Amino acid sequence: MKRLYKIIILFLIIFGVGIYFTVKSINNSFTTTNEVETVSSQPRLLNLSTKL
Repeated sequence: MKRLYKIIILFLIIFGVGIYFTVKSINNSFTTTNEVETVSSQPRLLNLSTKL
């Protein structure tokens, strides 16, 4: 039974670490896409203002 508890605890630790890194990578992908959108939208606004 002690071996079973060790396996279950090890699995829960690995599962928790996996969820942590998944949430962290999702948050990083959202922040990088927002930065890319703001950087790419500025030249478009400049091009529109020069055409007018």
